[in-house]
Amino acid sequence: MIRHITLLRFRDGFPVEERERWLRGLDALADEIPVILGLTHGPDAGLAAGQRSADYAIVAEFATAADVAAYYMHPAHDRLKDISVPNADLMVTVDLID
Repeated sequence: MIRHITLLRFRDGFPVEERERWLRGLDALADEIPVILGLTHGPDAGLAAGQRSADYAIVAEFATAADVAAYYMHPAHDRLKDISVPNADLMVTVDLID
């Protein structure tokens, strides 16, 4: 299994309407992209006081590297990037093979 992990730190002024649309898109993503085996996302819980580097995390699970590549090319993923990229100060991804 491959866990594709994305961490984001949002810019000040991320419009509420855009953020809500982005969250709805994340909620629907696994239904829109069949190669996603599982998807979890949510805000930083703030447990590491003083060490906060990201506001939000997304963890998507895939069976193969080809599935990750298909996800990257999917129009539903592009629609979410169109919202998140201009509203993020930081976006970091890592792929963990389990």
